[in-house]
Amino acid sequence: MNQNKTKLTAWMKFDGNGFMIGGTNTWRPIGVYPKDGGWVQIPGNLSNLCCGVGDSFIIVQNNSTNGPNPGATVTSLTTSDGRIQWTGTIAQSGGIQVFVIPNGYDETFTLTIGMSGTHDGVDVATSTILGSGTISAASPSFLNSGTVSAVFSTSAAPATQYLVVLSDD
Repeated sequence: MNQNKTKLTAWMKFDGNGFMIGGTNTWRPIGVYPKDGGWVQIPGNLSNLCCGVGDSFIIVQNNSTNGPNPGATVTSLTTSDGRIQWTGTIAQSGGIQVFVIPNGYDETFTLTIGMSGTHDGVDVATSTILGSGTISAASPSFLNSGTVSAVFSTSAAPATQYLVVLSDD
């Protein structure tokens, strides 16, 4: 059924480690927050996550803090084939952005953070949270002021949800 969701907001539930709990996506009227648990509102421009039958999506969550890693904001996510060419900011301390992978194509991603000076570094962890697709480990899995980009790949699998989490070392 195709529902009109123009007056609803989307939410995802996260566990205590900052990982999305698969299958918990829900819609609520604007201003009505889900109860019991760690819910994160999906930005309004992502309300078309169910846009295609074969689409998958990748969630990038920045759980790094301003403490030992100031400025470790995500500044770009691009694919080698040009399907995704995003630049902007995914803020520290829980910033989140979701990207649609059209038709669940195989993709190779490059994630770049903005970091300057000498800092402890940021870990980049990847996982599949729903569906049969796979995502490679980030290479490198540790970013610091000398290495600010990581590369990872996803396999073609319709309706798969992938998660990339940045956290303090």
